Amino acid sequence: MSSGALTLAGTWRLARLHLRSSWAVVVGCPLLLAAIVVTTTASIAELYPTSAARAGYAATMGDSPVAWAFNGRGVDLEGIGGIAAYEVGFMGQLAIPGVALVLGIGLTRRLEQAGVLELVTAYRVSRCAVPGSALLVALGSWVLFALVSAAGLALLDVTGPGVVAYPTLLALFGLAFTGVGVLAGQLAQDTRGASALASGVVLAAFVVRMVVDGRRLDGLDWVSPMSWLAAAHPWGEWVWWPALAFLALAMATAVASLLVAARRDLGSGVLPHRAGREEASRFSTTLPGLAWRLTRARVVGWALATVAWGAAVGSMAGDGPGGRRQPGAGHGPGRHGEPRGGVRAARLGDSGGRGRGLRHEPTRR
Repeated sequence: MSSGALTLAGTWRLARLHLRSSWAVVVGCPLLLAAIVVTTTASIAELYPTSAARAGYAATMGDSPVAWAFNGRGVDLEGIGGIAAYEVGFMGQLAIPGVALVLGIGLTRRLEQAGVLELVTAYRVSRCAVPGSALLVALGSWVLFALVSAAGLALLDVTGPGVVAYPTLLALFGLAFTGVGVLAGQLAQDTRGASALASGVVLAAFVVRMVVDGRRLDGLDWVSPMSWLAAAHPWGEWVWWPALAFLALAMATAVASLLVAARRDLGSGVLPHRAGREEASRFSTTLPGLAWRLTRARVVGWALATVAWGAAVGSMAGDGPGGRRQPGAGHGPGRHGEPRGGVRAARLGDSGGRGRGLRHEPTRR
C-alpha cells in the first residue's frame, strides 16, 4: 500500500482491538464523567429546592466575576439544571478535555511508541486506520457518556430541554478535544511531545475563556471553545451554533489527522526534534546538569503556564460585578489601612447581597 493512500482498511479490526485491550479507559472514563454530572445535579437539587433559593444563588454566586472566570458564564440559573451546569463548569472544562486527550493520544501515539502498531500495520491495516479507529472508539465513549448522563438526569426528575441537550453538548465538547489529541499524536514525535502540545492547547483555551468571561467581554464568547458551552444555553433557549462549531472542530481535526497519518512514516512525526549540541557542556556532565537536561522542558512549560495563569487572574484584580473596577479602588489606603471614601461599604454591599440593608457611610477621618 502506498504511503500516501488515504484508505481506512482494517479500521473495524483495530477498533475491536482497542475495545479488548483498553476497555477500562474507553468505558470507565465516560462513566466517571457521567457520575460527576449526575451527582452534582443531585446535590444542587437538594441544596436549592425552591425558586427563592435558586434566585439567591443567581444573585450572588451566579453574578460573581471570580466565579465566572473559573466556572464560565452563569446562564439559565433559574433552574436546577442551569446551576448544575454552572457548578460542573470548572471541573468539566478540564476533566472532559483531559479524558479526551487520554483517548486521543493513548489509542494512537502511545501504542505506536510501544511498538504495538508496527505489528498491527504489518497486516492488512492501513496507516489511516490508526487515527480512524481511535476516533471511532472515542465516539462510542462519548455516546455512552451522553446516554448515561441523560438517563441519570431523568431519574432525578430534572425537567427541561437540557436533560438531553446538556449531555449531548458535553459529548460534542469531548469529541472535539479528542480530535485535538489524535492530531497532536500525529504531529509530535513521541507521546510526551503529543501530550505537551495538546495540553498546551487545552490550557490556552481555558485561560482565554477565563479572561473573556471574568472580565465579561461581551461578543467574544466565540474566541475559545470552552466559551461555547455557556453560549449554547442548553438549559434555556437552545442556540445551535456552538454545537455545530464543536462538530466542525471534531471533523476538521479528524480529517487533518487522517491526512497526516497517510503521509508520515511510522514512528516519526511532523514537528521535528531540535538538534542537540555536538559536544556536551561541562555543566551537562554533572548530576545537576543531567537533572536539568531531563526536566527542563517540564520546568519551563509549567513556569510559562504559571505566568500565564497569574497574568490572567491578575488582569481581573479589583474588578467588581460586571467586570468593572470598583469606584475608588487603587487610590491608596486611608488611615489605619482602610480604603478611602465609601468603598468599604460598597464592597460589603456587593458581597452581602447587593448592599441590601447596608448604608453607604464615609470613613471617619
